[in-house]
Amino acid sequence: MRKWILFAVALTAFPAHLFAVTTYSLPLPPQANTYVDRYQGITQSKQNSVAKLIVPPTTLQEAVNFKAHNLDVVNYINTHFMQPAEFSLSTIHTLADFKLAVFSQSADFAQANFLKGADFTWADFNGNAAFSYADFKGPASFYSVKFLKPVSFFSAEFSGDANFQFTDYHGTANFAQNIFLGNMNFHKSLFHDATTFQLTQFGKFADFEFTMFLGLTNFTRAKFLDEVNFSHAEFLGRALFYEVTLPRYMNFSDAEIKKTIDLTTALPNTTNARTDINLLHTDISKIKLRYSMFKLYFPPNTSTSDISFTYQALMSSLKNNGFEDDYYLAATEFAEYQYLSAHHPILNFIDKYWWNYGFDKPRIFLWILVILFVLTFINALFYEWLMLHAFEVTFLQTLAANRVTQKNCVVRYVHYLPFSLLYTVYIFFGGLIGFKRDADKFKSKNYFVNLYLIFIIVIGLMCTFFVLKNL
Repeated sequence: MRKWILFAVALTAFPAHLFAVTTYSLPLPPQANTYVDRYQGITQSKQNSVAKLIVPPTTLQEAVNFKAHNLDVVNYINTHFMQPAEFSLSTIHTLADFKLAVFSQSADFAQANFLKGADFTWADFNGNAAFSYADFKGPASFYSVKFLKPVSFFSAEFSGDANFQFTDYHGTANFAQNIFLGNMNFHKSLFHDATTFQLTQFGKFADFEFTMFLGLTNFTRAKFLDEVNFSHAEFLGRALFYEVTLPRYMNFSDAEIKKTIDLTTALPNTTNARTDINLLHTDISKIKLRYSMFKLYFPPNTSTSDISFTYQALMSSLKNNGFEDDYYLAATEFAEYQYLSAHHPILNFIDKYWWNYGFDKPRIFLWILVILFVLTFINALFYEWLMLHAFEVTFLQTLAANRVTQKNCVVRYVHYLPFSLLYTVYIFFGGLIGFKRDADKFKSKNYFVNLYLIFIIVIGLMCTFFVLKNL
């Protein structure tokens, strides 16, 4: 059994000469300030110093009652509490050290103040455990702790990093209304029963990677202020995310979700920007969301096939849920990605602004009108010359025969505008409306003038065919 094996642990509260034992150098588990920089893909971690002493096990047969005490030194390394342990309402001025401790019955730390933090690494709680309203001013470590009965951290506050890695919760776990001001780590923890983080605030990085939730999991109205990681997590029971405040970044990659997680009531993050979300290799049909609140995030070097599959799965889910506006948003993003990944920025520009990748078809008519009016304004500058020396439109020549020649160039330009519009429409849509544009009408020998007229004709034909094909 591990309690009888000589274990290397840090000891700072007692001088070394009190124990006639050998000194070793063994690392302690990483603390909760381990985090992943998702932009650089770098995992960083901090570990305690390696100065360690072997501490023999101690058994306390009588109850321990330090309720409402001021304690300078609390050191119960490798201690077996056979009776209830009472530390509620106490203030502990140094690091509270309970490494390898075993609590056979109840352990009450409610409203305790840990001024330098607490270390419960590898502790076992065989009875009910209470940390309600506890205040952890320094780092708190519950690394690889076993809670065999219900545990409550209701309304506890963690000012430093909190490490709950590899922790095993056999009963219910209550983390409601907690405040985590530092990084919080539940990496590879196991929740057998109902778990609640309702109204809890996560100030920095919240890590639930590889965590298993077997029962009801409640994050209702929780606030994620920075980043949260559910990568490889398993939600085997129902998971509630009602009105959660979204973080800047949310990671559900490779997550296993049995029952649908509903994020449609989520509140925007503190910057009011869309939350980056990683959904790689996850059954997106099990995550219900409004995409206007999110934006797909893909780590560097993600394959094109994975990106395409994720977008298509998301679009299918949004369409099945009837979120048309969100589907349109995802579809346009995907279309832009396809153009840019294929190195076609010009085609992307045209398709995007011409008709928004096919989602804004009436915009085509607006662009046709814009083109017609631009050409009209240009042709009005040279209208008389175009009629006499470039391309003759007979009925306009007749209409213009009795016009009064204006000496003012501005007035003359305005006077020619309606004729110029008819002239441009005739060339632009002449073939469509049945007017012939015979070669003998082209009077100019200038290559650039004829090229300009042919350009108008070609643009008109392209617009006509595009409208007929797509509308």
